[in-house]
Amino acid sequence: MASLRVALRLSMLAAQPSQVQVQSGVPDKPPKKKAVASRFRSISPSPARSEVSSAADSLEKPRAKPSDSNPLSSQPLPSMRKRKSWELMAPPVKPRFPRKAQYGSEHSQECEQGVLNQRHLEELSRLLAAGTRIVIITGAGLSVASGIPPFRSSRSTGSRDGAIWGQYVESMGTRASFLKDPVKWYSTFWLRSFAPAKLRKDPNAGHEAIAWLAANVPSVSIVTQNVDGLHQRTATAWGHGEKLIEAHGHVGLYKCSSDPDADSPCPCATSRSIDPSDLSESNRRELGHGEALEAMTSAPTCPECGEACLPQALLFDEDYSDHGFYQFEKLQEWFDEAQAFVFVGTSMAVTLTSLAQEEARDKKVKVFNFNIDDEPERAATRTLKWHDVCGPAEETLPRLVDAVKALTRKTVDPKQCAEN
Repeated sequence: MASLRVALRLSMLAAQPSQVQVQSGVPDKPPKKKAVASRFRSISPSPARSEVSSAADSLEKPRAKPSDSNPLSSQPLPSMRKRKSWELMAPPVKPRFPRKAQYGSEHSQECEQGVLNQRHLEELSRLLAAGTRIVIITGAGLSVASGIPPFRSSRSTGSRDGAIWGQYVESMGTRASFLKDPVKWYSTFWLRSFAPAKLRKDPNAGHEAIAWLAANVPSVSIVTQNVDGLHQRTATAWGHGEKLIEAHGHVGLYKCSSDPDADSPCPCATSRSIDPSDLSESNRRELGHGEALEAMTSAPTCPECGEACLPQALLFDEDYSDHGFYQFEKLQEWFDEAQAFVFVGTSMAVTLTSLAQEEARDKKVKVFNFNIDDEPERAATRTLKWHDVCGPAEETLPRLVDAVKALTRKTVDPKQCAEN
């Protein structure tokens, strides 16, 4: 019986070959552990969550290519540090639009500028009525309404076409260029734009407004960059002999071209101006002082020393102190005493306006700017607080006069009170 049981057991083992292979062959892999469901791993990571992955994950897995639409993603963000505020995915800020775009029309912007203009006009009128020492500096933009082109066009609108600045003035408007060939200099450069006949224009309402201010407000002085002489030809009489400085010269007058720094300089090169009556008749016709401009055959000569004559104008390679006509010392005194500056029709691109801006900044006085836009060159003193009055000077300056008249009418005359 025992032998029968052993035989039966052996037969059963022979009938199970897989069990024998498992014991005699290569051990099988251990059974996999049952995965544990996690509420964190079951959620697919969002772009924001991927930024807070572990340090091991950041080393094992390559980062996604930065998005071209997100400039902040171009820099890799280490995961083991505290995030900066600008690195967080904050909701976009709603942009604030200017009032013009908000209302969708230019009328609102014009109304806003009109209110600002009126506010600045009223502030300036109060200073004038109070006798504040004010220097008014005028530029070529003031004479545009009279038919004289400016040196520069408007940078923002480009509305004043025909501006001669940049065409040839800066390269040709020098003493050195004149001395090379005076006849050619007059014929090809000066007489093309500055012949006296071309500047025989009438003053406009802006000139008249400034003349009224100078005549009725004793504390006002005028410094002009213009060479057209329109300030002196206004219908309003005013003391332009004492209250006006033509800092850049006067077309129709001349000076000697000899060296003003010589040991014994010619008086016409340093202090005296040459009148057209001092020139020959042929020179007067060739310079445009007659009815018609004739072709120049010889340059005008100085009646004192015989050297060639230059126009009485400050050229680019000359200084304000080279000739007494420009009254530079007097100009400096006016700037030192000024309690406010008013710029009219100037691009702020010359030394004169830079000096005035520096003076205003150092003394912390108010600065007003009458121009067709509010974008003149102000690189010299951007720290100044500008009071812009935008618009053509022939329109804005008469409004200033009206405001001053309204204030002065309200002022009671002490003499009248004594008589009553």
